[in-house]
Amino acid sequence: MHARAYLLRGLRVVITAMLVIAHPAFAQCGPNEVLVGEDADNYYCKDRAEYAQCLKQSGLQEQQDKTDCAYHIQGVAAEAAPSLSASAKSCVLGCLGNGLTLRGCFSSCGLAADVPTQVLDRLVDEQNVCLERVLSNQKQRQENCKR
Repeated sequence: MHARAYLLRGLRVVITAMLVIAHPAFAQCGPNEVLVGEDADNYYCKDRAEYAQCLKQSGLQEQQDKTDCAYHIQGVAAEAAPSLSASAKSCVLGCLGNGLTLRGCFSSCGLAADVPTQVLDRLVDEQNVCLERVLSNQKQRQENCKR
């Protein structure tokens, strides 16, 4: 039995040593700290609660920024509403004016379909720009939390 206990104790020492060698930063940060960065000469630790609170605030701000993006996109869509309505109206009136023929409806609605496509392209572009800004700001806030 004693040989088995020694074997287990030795195995525990080897595993612990491997973890410390593989992750020497664990030995550098205190028990209430978290590793936030490292370079060739140093490990950078920060108080765990302070870092968690900063990341939480950063996440809350990101949610607010995304909400602001949604409102912005909604405003862009509202600005485009009159042109979308006019486009739909021209399609319906053109179709009626051409006697509801398939060819007449295709010709009038095909031209009118260009406006929604342009509006959709603009909405997608605006959303991409806004979300890129949100992600960039979020990355910067997370980096600031490390300082």
